[in-house]
Amino acid sequence: VMSITDAACRRLMGMEVASEFYGAPQRYILGASESAFQDAAGNTKSAWETYIGRVLALERDEDGQVPTVGQFTAHDPQTYTKI
Repeated sequence: VMSITDAACRRLMGMEVASEFYGAPQRYILGASESAFQDAAGNTKSAWETYIGRVLALERDEDGQVPTVGQFTAHDPQTYTKI
């Protein structure tokens, strides 16, 4: 019985990690200037601040090109939910 309980706990822990880590799709920005990732004082924001705070506006580069913004598909949780 203990081995079954341990296996169930491992599966639930794996589901929890997958939902937190893979549940939100990853995003990318190509061609953005460094100022998009800096605060008002010019200090570089952490990756967490940039991701959670979102980038609300992006400037055109010196050639007038708009940065490319996109998103990868989120992880399929079926690996953990389908038995």
